[in-house]
Amino acid sequence: MRAFFTDVLLLFTFSANCQTHTTFRDTVNKFSIELSAGWKYRISATPPTIKLVAFADVDASQKVRDNFNVNVLEEAGSNLAAVTAKLLEYISAAEGYKLLDSGRLHNNAQPIFWMDETHVVKQNNTTVFSTVFVIYDTDKVYIYTATGDKDRISTAKPFFHRIGSTLKTGLAIRRETLKMVVPGLSSWKILFEGEDSVNYIKQLIPANETKENWQTTINQTFVKGIKVEKIHKVLDIFVTASKSETNLTKTTIINEVEGPGQKWALFKAETPYYPNDPRPESQLYYLLQGKDGVHVAFVAIREKQLSPEFVKKWTEIFRKSSLVYE
Repeated sequence: MRAFFTDVLLLFTFSANCQTHTTFRDTVNKFSIELSAGWKYRISATPPTIKLVAFADVDASQKVRDNFNVNVLEEAGSNLAAVTAKLLEYISAAEGYKLLDSGRLHNNAQPIFWMDETHVVKQNNTTVFSTVFVIYDTDKVYIYTATGDKDRISTAKPFFHRIGSTLKTGLAIRRETLKMVVPGLSSWKILFEGEDSVNYIKQLIPANETKENWQTTINQTFVKGIKVEKIHKVLDIFVTASKSETNLTKTTIINEVEGPGQKWALFKAETPYYPNDPRPESQLYYLLQGKDGVHVAFVAIREKQLSPEFVKKWTEIFRKSSLVYE
C-alpha cells in the first residue's frame, strides 16, 4: 500500500535506527518490547502472525546476524501450559534440535515460559542459537524468538533474555492525539496501529475493504518531540516524498499557515498510475504542529484526481479536528 508512508517514515526514522533503548508498542495486538541501541526494526507483512522483526547491524565476524521477531497467534480458551506444549512439539521437529535449558519467570505477575535451544537452518546448513519467550494473555499467544550465532551463546543468551524479559502485553499509554470526527467512522476498521518512542501510527479502511483491495484509507501519524520553526519544513519533506516514486505525481499546496499557535498546511498528491501498479491513487494531506510533536493525517482514494467536493469535505474534517490526550 503506497499510502502507508513507505518513503516518509524513513525520513522520520520509523524504520528506527535506535540511538538509545526505546520501547516499541503495538496497540492493536496489545504488546510492547524494548529495542536496543543500534537495532533496526520493521513491521512484517508476511506471515501475518509476525507483528515485529528486529535485527542488529551486520557483524562480519558473525555467521548469523542477531535478530528477533514477535509472533501473535489467536488461541481462544487455552492456557500457557497448553500452548507451550504445542510449541515444544513443533520446535522439536526442527533439524538438529537440542534443548539447552528452559524455565518459568514472572514479569509484573505475568507468567512467562522461556527456553534456549539450538537447531540447524536448512537453507544454509548453519546451526543457530535461539531464545524463546512465550506469554498467554486474553486468548492470544505471544512468542518472542531471538536468534544468533551458535558460537556466541555465552554473550547472546543474557542479551536475548534481557530483551525477552521486556515483552509485556496489554499495555496502553496516554499521548497527544489528533481527534477527527469522520461521518460513518464506526463502520471502519483499524488495519494497523503501532507506536514506539518516536512515532505513533494508525491506519483505517472501511470494514468491507481489505488491505490488498482498499478504495479509501485514513492514515494518521504523530512524530513525537518534533517542533518546527515553520510548518513549511514538514510540508517540503512530504511533498518531496510524494513525488519520489514517479514523476507522474502532481502535488498542489492548498493552504499553508504560519502564525502564533497556528502552524498547519494542506496539500494534495494525485497520481494516475505507478511504474509497477496501474491503479491510480490520490491523497489529501493535513500537517499540524501540536504541543508535543507533529501530526500528519491523510486520506487516500483510488482515483486519478481529487474532486473539489472531496477536498472541501476532508478539509473541513481535518480543520475541525482537535488535539486531545488519550
